Amino acid sequence: MPESEGAERTERATSKRRQEAREEGQVARSVELNTLLIFTAGLISINFFALVMLGHYWEMMRYALINCASIDVSVLNITNLIAFYLVKALAIVAPVFIVIIVAAILANVAQVGFMVSAKPMTPNFDRIDPVKGFKNMFSKHKVGDLVKGVLKIFIIGYTAFKTVINRIDRFPMLIDQSVREILLFIAYMIFKVMFNVILIYTVIALLDYAFQKWRYEEDIKMTKQEVKEELKQQEGDPLIKGRIRSVQRELARRRMMKEVERAEVVVTNPIHLAVALRYDMKKMDAPMVVAKGARLIAEKIKEIAKEHNVPIVEDKALAQTLYKNVEIDEFVPMELFKAVAEILAYVYRLSNKHVEPV
Repeated sequence: MPESEGAERTERATSKRRQEAREEGQVARSVELNTLLIFTAGLISINFFALVMLGHYWEMMRYALINCASIDVSVLNITNLIAFYLVKALAIVAPVFIVIIVAAILANVAQVGFMVSAKPMTPNFDRIDPVKGFKNMFSKHKVGDLVKGVLKIFIIGYTAFKTVINRIDRFPMLIDQSVREILLFIAYMIFKVMFNVILIYTVIALLDYAFQKWRYEEDIKMTKQEVKEELKQQEGDPLIKGRIRSVQRELARRRMMKEVERAEVVVTNPIHLAVALRYDMKKMDAPMVVAKGARLIAEKIKEIAKEHNVPIVEDKALAQTLYKNVEIDEFVPMELFKAVAEILAYVYRLSNKHVEPV
């Protein structure tokens, strides 16, 4: 059994773990918040498009009442009649339907951003396992959702009931009202109930969103071992990293040794240190350290210098200063110009080269 199995998940999820959970469709999303936004958008759109919707409805009813006795029952007429009513029905529901779809999309994007994942739809035979299914029925998440659903139904039902009870004294007076006034009162009561339900549902949705965020964080928590394994994967195995650094050092050493062949002079300690200098009077403003090393590397530098007839000059103080204070591919500092210039001048005199002041 893996070491991480059964271990307590106490560590906050890393960014990699969060990304993996997101790719699997596991996000902090409140269905109640989606329902609230869809329900509110639908109610507002009905209120906004009510006159247009009623206009189409009355047109449908007028057409039916006027032509009900004179309709020729034939395939063509019936087809045209069905098409007419379908178009009118679509005109009635289309505005509200479009608003609801847009609200549903915006509700999800507002919570989790734009995300498309096919993994939740991928067939998984574990989901139809009766044993696991029975266990999931009594999991803490399912029980929590059940309790939340019961409380939600009770609170919303009580809110609707209380709203109607507060206006029940007006019901007997509807007997003396016209049909138009009765319909207006019914519409008023419906919107009053819906408005109060939305207020209560807003509180429920916000609490549920906070709960879903908390549950999501709990679900994606990691064990200490999982965090260590992830860090190891990100940073790389220490053995592999050590091998890479070793190869890089070797490549840098070979490149450095290649530069010794083009050096003007090698300054030595004489035994422990060696520093190779290159100076191109036409391209450089000052001499440059192209290679340096101690002990075995110093011996190798001197060996290559001898093979390629690069002069080797012993200057213990200058070699130590250059080795300690100047890195490879760096120019010689101004305070060492004079000492380096004297060595270069000496080397150029030996090789009969013309030397310009550094």
